[in-house]
Amino acid sequence: MKLLKTLAIVAGSGLATVGLTASGASAFFTATATASGTVHVGQLIAPTAVIAAQNPGVGTVHVQWTDPAQPGGQAIDGYYVERLDGLTASPACGSSAASLLGSGASVCDDAGVSAGSYTYRATAVFRTFTATSSPSDAVTVALDATPPAL
Repeated sequence: MKLLKTLAIVAGSGLATVGLTASGASAFFTATATASGTVHVGQLIAPTAVIAAQNPGVGTVHVQWTDPAQPGGQAIDGYYVERLDGLTASPACGSSAASLLGSGASVCDDAGVSAGSYTYRATAVFRTFTATSSPSDAVTVALDATPPAL
């Protein structure tokens, strides 16, 4: 003899069905739910006022920029700086897209720069988004053959 009973329970917005048989019990549940969350929306703006100046005779260029506003009030992940020789960009200040300067950085020194004329640009990084500044004015690096007097 097989005993079968089914009981349906309705509570709130869920439905529970329980079946009892001589060999055991089984249960099936269906439920619906709602949720809410918060989304921060902001725009990642490029760093501004990029300035580059040579430290006389040393082959080091001091680069600085003005930090952009934080997107949606969230901290920027960091920056990387590029040295441009014409249209050719090279990593500068020991930074790159994979190795960022800290989020609080707004200055860096690009060491070991060969004589020539360069421009610099800074790129702000926020998660997977980037915003690149306009290039700085050109800086001409002229290396002294004579080290500075102490």
